[in-house]
Amino acid sequence: MKKISRKVVLILFTSFLGMCATAVYADRILYTYDPSGNRTQAHKEITLRGQGDSDDSDLELRRESLSLHRITIYPNPTQGRFSVEITGDGYLEGASITIYGMRGNVVYSNAEPEVENNIDLSECSNGVYLLIIKVDGEVSTWKIIKN
Repeated sequence: MKKISRKVVLILFTSFLGMCATAVYADRILYTYDPSGNRTQAHKEITLRGQGDSDDSDLELRRESLSLHRITIYPNPTQGRFSVEITGDGYLEGASITIYGMRGNVVYSNAEPEVENNIDLSECSNGVYLLIIKVDGEVSTWKIIKN
């Protein structure tokens, strides 16, 4: 059997203690919905627990808003015509709305959206579509159901 030097054991033990003493954290994104089922807000929640304690007495909760804008889509499911509202702080400069079919084809595109955008997919077949909204460098993805 090989001998392990004291130096190696000391390094391993110190590394183990270092891992136990670091802060434990977890983060998740929480969404808020309005009564119609539209996602209204997204918050990133970060929970920090210091020094490996197991009780909840030293938990620190941090929340940050992921977007300055509120996006409302209605009605969804739709029979073809629906609205996309983009409200809140900030500018819509550089914003865009793109809708893709399930085969990846673009069925609607608007590189200069307004606060309220009326979209007509009446000529498209029934099914699920992917709506991508880009505002202030953030990307938001939505599922549109046309029936």
